[in-house]
Amino acid sequence: MEDYLAIMKEAREELMAKDNSISVKDLTLCHRKKVFSIIDPIPMTDQELYNYVSGQADHDVIERLFGMYPDRFIQGES
Repeated sequence: MEDYLAIMKEAREELMAKDNSISVKDLTLCHRKKVFSIIDPIPMTDQELYNYVSGQADHDVIERLFGMYPDRFIQGES
């Protein structure tokens, strides 16, 4: 049981960002899948790698746009 708890704590630490926030993708991630990826890692398929890289690129572009135009994406009062 102690090993399982240690693995759960390690998975939680991997989910947390350096600023102690959790990204949206981690909220939608199955936590059991995260734990099993630590216990029994399986190499990514080409499709999974493509999805990861394209998702990361989308994230980077959106983050850059929010930084460049902070007031543009704020919903105004009606």
